[in-house]
Amino acid sequence: MDNPSIRTSSKRFYHAAMHRRRGVVMILTLLSVILLVGMVMFVINLGRQTTRRQFVQDAADATAAAGSGWIARSMNTIAMNNVNMARALALINVLDAMPMSTAFTIEEHEETLAAIARQRSAGIPDRWVAEQVAQLEEEVREELEDVLRPMDNYF
Repeated sequence: MDNPSIRTSSKRFYHAAMHRRRGVVMILTLLSVILLVGMVMFVINLGRQTTRRQFVQDAADATAAAGSGWIARSMNTIAMNNVNMARALALINVLDAMPMSTAFTIEEHEETLAAIARQRSAGIPDRWVAEQVAQLEEEVREELEDVLRPMDNYF
């Protein structure tokens, strides 16, 4: 049963197979290390790309915020210009009405002074009321002479 030629051939086959397998472990190890290095480089590159993308996004956000602030300030300037133009237009109407309103006010003051003179000539029985009427007459005359007549001459 024991055939020496079979033993010899199986020993040779075993030694040949072992001889061929010795380099396989080293090749598998090298392939594994290369794969591991590739994966590490992929993760590092992915992290760098994510960081760069975040940096670019932050820059875009900051630019948009600065631009919108600039536009808002310019809109505020335009709005204030519009407000001032509306005030100027309203002032034109007021200035146009000043000669007539001054003339009407002078007329009213002169009528008030005439009414006070009529009341005084009719007599004022109460002394306190007479003092108040005199004070009113003085104020109306001052306003008429110091404010309204110069304004009427101006317009």
